[in-house]
Amino acid sequence: MILLLTHPGYSDAYYYFLAAHRLASGQGLTIDFIWNFSEAPGMPPLPIPALRFWMPLATALQSAGIVVFGSFLDPLRAAQLAIALVASAITPLTYVLARRLGAGVALAAVAGIVAGVGGIDAVAWSSLDNFAPLAVLGTILFIALPGIARGSWRDAVLAGLALGGCILARADGILYAVAPLLLLRRDPRAVLASLAIAAATAAPWYARDVILGIPEGQLARAAMLVRYDDFFRLDPPTLDRFVSSFDLVLRAKAQAFLPDVLTFLFATAIVLGPIALIAAARRRAEAIARGWLGVAAAIFVAQWLVFTLHSTRGSLAHSLAGIAPGAVALALVEGERWLVATRRFAAMFVVVGTIALAAVALVEWRTEFDTGALARRDVIASGLVQAPVIVANAPAWRYDLDGVAIVTPAEGIAALQDVARRYGARTLVLEPGHFSAYDALYDSREGFDWLAPVKLDGPIRVWQIELR
Repeated sequence: MILLLTHPGYSDAYYYFLAAHRLASGQGLTIDFIWNFSEAPGMPPLPIPALRFWMPLATALQSAGIVVFGSFLDPLRAAQLAIALVASAITPLTYVLARRLGAGVALAAVAGIVAGVGGIDAVAWSSLDNFAPLAVLGTILFIALPGIARGSWRDAVLAGLALGGCILARADGILYAVAPLLLLRRDPRAVLASLAIAAATAAPWYARDVILGIPEGQLARAAMLVRYDDFFRLDPPTLDRFVSSFDLVLRAKAQAFLPDVLTFLFATAIVLGPIALIAAARRRAEAIARGWLGVAAAIFVAQWLVFTLHSTRGSLAHSLAGIAPGAVALALVEGERWLVATRRFAAMFVVVGTIALAAVALVEWRTEFDTGALARRDVIASGLVQAPVIVANAPAWRYDLDGVAIVTPAEGIAALQDVARRYGARTLVLEPGHFSAYDALYDSREGFDWLAPVKLDGPIRVWQIELR
């Protein structure tokens, strides 16, 4: 799969890779672009500390891959190989999980294959992101739950390390702590030991955040958005603005429910997700089913009701990666009698269907992201874009342009002018996914004497910035 992915694809993956490349090159955990002003409060000079909003695991793994494999692979392929090695563990771990759920060898093997191929998740397992690492860590955590319920210290340590990794993979990875917490009455000491180990694993990262100083409004950018554009403002959203627009907020939460349900279905192999929910509910007295159900519910509710606007733009899919292999195992174990009764036809159908979905996912990924990458590279090749550039998708442009890129401030032209002056920006680029404050400029309904039009045809439009 990774051989068919010739670039990171989307903003998150570009970001993780660029930070990893700098780290592996001895430039520290820094970035020389701004994707969001939460990481650049006060507009400091570049480079700036990386990963002040996102978590570090994907970057750390990719950086290690570049260091280890960079002598015979280019940085992108080296980073991809590191993620691929992590993803390769999904199959055997799902096999072990299915066996602990009571599956026979053959059925557990099918579960491992289905989860490892991934179906709709196939491209996610190969992306330069936290999908595959979280899938591996979440599955390890669920595997350890029966041992924790019995008071096994070995499983408590294993669960603690896995949970600590979940936290380092996703900011809401702490929600995976629901799984051991649901076993607190069975063996409090093992549960508390696992939580303590998780805290110790993640603590150095949070200590780094405290030393750097947590930017003002960090939580507000995640949970107090009235419009998604507000995430990219120079100043963070405020509680007053959130409360005064509560009708819009409630409407957004209502509108997010169905997309979030569909995201859950796609993240859990479509039909297998609902079956897994039924299986987990029926078997909730068992440690794995109980933990899986608790984590699935916690993630869905938190993403839908708290991080609403992020959930509909990929955040929920990211966070569900850790329960996806468990969904496959639970669903297939639940349907074991039916699978056996069909004399393996149904099992073969599930595997073939998973491969078909993987192919569809790859085609969709390339359709969505290759087109944009080619258009971006064509504009760059024309010589019309000079760095530093101000653009919405700063990580992608930093990657292709190999020059400083600054995110367009969502407030509009006045804020844009301030950012351009601060960073000496030479070019403004607006794409179809620009922030709404720039609609009139993009449509040529307004202009400014310090923005000289360079390219106004096509979806990517370019202005030279002429500030004196």
